[in-house]
Amino acid sequence: RPGLSAAPAPEAARDPRLMDWAEKALAQDRLGDARKLTDRVLSSEPANARARLVAAELQLAQGQTEAAVREFEELSEDSNVGARALQGQGIALVRAGEAPRAQSALEKAVEREPGLWRAWNALGYLLDVQGDAAGAERAYGKALALNERSAVLYNNRGFSRLMQRKADAAAEDF
Repeated sequence: RPGLSAAPAPEAARDPRLMDWAEKALAQDRLGDARKLTDRVLSSEPANARARLVAAELQLAQGQTEAAVREFEELSEDSNVGARALQGQGIALVRAGEAPRAQSALEKAVEREPGLWRAWNALGYLLDVQGDAAGAERAYGKALALNERSAVLYNNRGFSRLMQRKADAAAEDF
């Protein structure tokens, strides 16, 4: 139609609700929706830390681990998103097989913001790999205290308990 443009109006791109919606879409694994909303914000605000963080999470979800690590590292000192960026960086580094760097980033993340259940979950995994059963149990416990409905967390703790030869406890988790 004449007069209509495909580009969003600048004021629409600056709607603060867009990032709320993008984060919700990401949490629900609606990656396409999260990408569209994030791109809309970044088109008018390329330095928007929340949008850059979601973009990095999307890179991670799509297997672009190295690019995600770089973006998370750049955001890690931002006072608004730094802890979540460290969480993302740590998870990305776990996937890249860089356990020491991953553990450092994850520990910094939960030190800054103890409510990051994904960071606690990743720490639980790393501690399992290191053979620190008590540390893994604590980490999974903290993750579950923050997100008690997550089947992923119960599954991960269940496998951790199986590795510790605690079949009855593992069965409860499964």
